[in-house]
Amino acid sequence: MCSRQIHETDVISLIVDGNTSSLPHHLDMLIITDPFIIQKCIVQCNSAEFVFGHKTLDGLMLYKPAVHLLPGGNACLDVCAQCHSSLNRNVMPKFALANDLYRGQLPSQFTDLTWVEEMVCARFRYTAHITRLFQSSDPALPNVLHGNTCAHEMNVVSTASVLPRTPSDINETLSVVFVGPGKFRREFLKDVYRIRKRKVWSFLTWLTSHNVHYLDMHLDKTILDQYPEDDMLPGITDNVIEDHASDVSQIFLEETAGPSEHPAELLKVPPSEADEPFVFLEKVGVSDPEGDRLSGRTFVSRALRNLVSDMGNSTLPDLILHRGSTAIKEYKNPELMPVCSPRYGLSA
Repeated sequence: MCSRQIHETDVISLIVDGNTSSLPHHLDMLIITDPFIIQKCIVQCNSAEFVFGHKTLDGLMLYKPAVHLLPGGNACLDVCAQCHSSLNRNVMPKFALANDLYRGQLPSQFTDLTWVEEMVCARFRYTAHITRLFQSSDPALPNVLHGNTCAHEMNVVSTASVLPRTPSDINETLSVVFVGPGKFRREFLKDVYRIRKRKVWSFLTWLTSHNVHYLDMHLDKTILDQYPEDDMLPGITDNVIEDHASDVSQIFLEETAGPSEHPAELLKVPPSEADEPFVFLEKVGVSDPEGDRLSGRTFVSRALRNLVSDMGNSTLPDLILHRGSTAIKEYKNPELMPVCSPRYGLSA
């Protein structure tokens, strides 16, 4: 019944008699009541997620792998200690699926969605993404790159009234900084910013039928003509800042300093053909965009270090943020997170 994924925790087994007509252990509070889920899962039978083959349990919002059918028609439920304590007190468990925490299941054909494709389908966006690519300093490996993508929270949220979003809309909040001695090639970004218009349209049409937040969303298929069949995001190369002066090895060592070697340092031979770019990319989130959780001393030390490192002749900015301009409520808005990440959801 729990929406959390907990590893190595003790579970309590609840036995449910297959011959009883009433629900024991106060399980009746887990009955599906959401009209949208009832329509999609029960009436239209689009999902058998809450059908367990046990007449007493069918229709309860339970985690299916935790339901075990026993000989004689009985069933056993695996319940974590926190949920069990709540049930004993006849209180809805805090993390129960039935406590408005069910997010649905993503069909297997969409598990390979790229982050750019998901961004094209998102109603709301509130992050700007900056990708830093470091070209290998080894002359024998010019097509091997490593780097990271940082997601910076913005104080405005871009909203869409028509989907898919246009390439220009997506590019407003994307930037790429290329650091290396060699020449930048557009092929370096193909895998990082991959988009397939057929996949995007298929995902959007699925969302309008299975996601409560997309039921009334207007889809414009003509916008798809601005996207390729299978290539990088159009216009992303216009957001590339090239830095050929900085020391790639030194910057990388400073940004990845740690108790053990960074995985990219172990890459000595390209895993693909010599002419095919290989990009080793990390995804990093920025946790303090407002600057209200870090001490002033930390900010001053960082600023001084950047000032000293920028004493050269370089006039390039550290980062460029392309930002949207349409605001939306951040608080008391339960739709915000689900439609920022549309892959989560039948009903989020």
